[in-house]
Amino acid sequence: MAKAPDNSIWYATIHNVYRVDSSQNDGVLQPQFSNYSFKSFDFFGDYLVGYTQDNQLLLCRNYNSSKVSVDTVSKRNCVWDKFCKIDSTHVLISTNNFYWLLTLFPPTDTLHYLVNAIENPFIPL
Repeated sequence: MAKAPDNSIWYATIHNVYRVDSSQNDGVLQPQFSNYSFKSFDFFGDYLVGYTQDNQLLLCRNYNSSKVSVDTVSKRNCVWDKFCKIDSTHVLISTNNFYWLLTLFPPTDTLHYLVNAIENPFIPL
């Protein structure tokens, strides 16, 4: 579960992602984009970033509209774990073997993200 920039609460089950916006719908659950579910996720700027039960890292642009775009990060030899926001465009992601630096670009750019391994074991968790 995570709090979106618009103060709505989002949560995921094993089948769907839901949004609770108590200011407009008296706390009614609103299914968001089906066919995707997250084991863990968070909001970073214009992106919803999370990983699924089968360890796929997904980046969702336009997550608050009916035209959501989902990018799947190609398979890495790791198990995704925690997200740590560095600034408005960088997220440090810990895994079972490396740290990864996720760089997010504006959703309108041709290149939406970069994921680079940081192989320094001395970066503190």
